[in-house]
Amino acid sequence: MKRPPLKVFYSYAHEDEPLRDRIDEHLEILRRQNLIVGWHDRHIIPGTEWNRVISDQLLAADIVLLLVSKAFMASTYVNEVEIPEAMKVHNSGKVRVIPILLEEIENLDQVPFAKLQILPTRATPLSTWKDPVKALRDIAIGVRQVAKDIIVKGGGPFEFGPHLFTEAELSSLPKADRERTISGLGRLYDRLTRTIPVRRYESNLLIATWALRQFGKPSPISGHGSEALFYMAQVITSFDLVALQEVDRHLGRLEALMEILGPDWKALVTDVAPGLKGNRERFAFLYYEPRVTFRNFSSQVVLPAERVNGKSVPVKQFARPPLVAAFQSGTMEFQVCTAHIVYGGVGGAAMKEGLVEINKLGKYLKDRSKYEETDLYLMGDFQMGNIDSPVIDVLREHQVEIPEELLHPSNLNQTKYYDLIGFTSRKRQMPLGTNQPCSGVYDLYQDVLREVDFDSYKNSDAFRQYVSKGSRQKKATVEQYRRWNTFLISDHLPLWAELTVIEEGS
Repeated sequence: MKRPPLKVFYSYAHEDEPLRDRIDEHLEILRRQNLIVGWHDRHIIPGTEWNRVISDQLLAADIVLLLVSKAFMASTYVNEVEIPEAMKVHNSGKVRVIPILLEEIENLDQVPFAKLQILPTRATPLSTWKDPVKALRDIAIGVRQVAKDIIVKGGGPFEFGPHLFTEAELSSLPKADRERTISGLGRLYDRLTRTIPVRRYESNLLIATWALRQFGKPSPISGHGSEALFYMAQVITSFDLVALQEVDRHLGRLEALMEILGPDWKALVTDVAPGLKGNRERFAFLYYEPRVTFRNFSSQVVLPAERVNGKSVPVKQFARPPLVAAFQSGTMEFQVCTAHIVYGGVGGAAMKEGLVEINKLGKYLKDRSKYEETDLYLMGDFQMGNIDSPVIDVLREHQVEIPEELLHPSNLNQTKYYDLIGFTSRKRQMPLGTNQPCSGVYDLYQDVLREVDFDSYKNSDAFRQYVSKGSRQKKATVEQYRRWNTFLISDHLPLWAELTVIEEGS
């Protein structure tokens, strides 16, 4: 169920316009989430009856903000029109009125709205706060709480599903490819909406990890593989935050993907991993900004030196230094770490080097949790292979929680358990979502780039170029087509989990 944004009406004195603008700035995140849309008298169009427009907008509002100051209380229009009308609709239950105290007011207990809870907290005037930014944040949190209450009592939270691309958005594709892409996107959209839980405002959070295959490296495919990028984008838009591994040093494909995703999607990308074993790869977090906010902290994991015989001895670092970043969804703050463990094999002695990295990462996260209050989610490619891999035991020994519900085979045949989602926290267990299922892998190759589509691709310039470069056998085969698909997107499937949003302080 989709809802229009809540309408917020500003009642204020023109002397307080700068403060109105600052409050409005702190409500920007709610606008980006399509939760509210603000209105004040500066929006009145010339030539209209301003008093009628103001009255109509106030009556149509869901939330009325009274910016209370000396100038506000001295305004005849405010006292004779706006406050009485606001209180009338508030008492009828149609509108929520929120007084915001800008400065100290005498006889505040005698004003018509005295019975209402006043912002900032404890009715402390904004002008008396040592840090006005904290006061403005307090106001924004209060408005968010009211908006959430209205939404829930109105029948449920806002819902977000995958983006359904239109023909106009596919204009960059060659005409010959457009019809096929539209059909593929339609199949993707239909099954995504049936198999991935809907994202609900401040109720749940959908995260995913996706190990790509040389994503951006120019040699296996020609151009940017734009059609495949649209398929990837539609899958990604089913989630709120996606950790990507194996992004190549060449960022052209990632930049093209972000262009398709649009301005509401942001990317956080690492530098290239050093050394041959790092394979010149990058990590990336893609996040949907209306639902997830970057908290301005990120770093790659650098292991501290060890003490040996009283001396500080440098330790061997990760082949691909994992990425850690802080995010927020609603009032829930959390961190995410993504890793791509060095490959040595999927079992026995061949996996020894990978287990060394996993043990180091587990110890690092355990030590980090001793001084971090924030929950942390671990996502990435851990090269396990089998469900009884020692990888899981090592991580659990370091207090990384990996629920059984999150263990899914993620290779194309869904026989190997390469990818993981884990959790570590000082305060709680992993807050899995309430939908069934609350996790899984999504096989997009059931919907696009299917074997039955081989004939429509075998004569394309991009595929023929791949065949001519990658094989002595110049005739296109289905097996070559399958392999080409993995370079277009990946030989791993995205692994996802639904989380329940935890209120700050709970």
